[in-house]
Amino acid sequence: MLDGGGENLLTPGLIDALAVRAKHGCQVRVLTATALRQLEPLIGQQHVAVRLANTPFGPAIFRADDILLLPIPHADPGPPALIQLDRGADDGIFDRLAGHYQTLWDAGEPITSPRQLAEITGPAPAEARRRWPGQPA
Repeated sequence: MLDGGGENLLTPGLIDALAVRAKHGCQVRVLTATALRQLEPLIGQQHVAVRLANTPFGPAIFRADDILLLPIPHADPGPPALIQLDRGADDGIFDRLAGHYQTLWDAGEPITSPRQLAEITGPAPAEARRRWPGQPA
């Protein structure tokens, strides 16, 4: 997942859904230009890698294997429209977007502990901390 402004990470249930997928063995990578306290339940979990981009970037990209989902914001309230790109020909749009993501990922700063996240975002009140299913308190 590539999230330039962090707004998609605020989608209700998204962090929990990513944590559940990781718990079942799915490799989850989150790259954001905005470090958010909401990421804390993912930090340090098996099959999860979180990085902070060194530079702001464009819209969010969600990737699952050979599928990319691109949320397209619009003026109407509600969720954004989604464009689905399937990987087809080599060096097509999919490969170019995936390559761009990989370049940003490689340059990003790994966030490996809740303490490191807190140093970036500032402390959060204990009652505001979210836990994903099965995570020890």
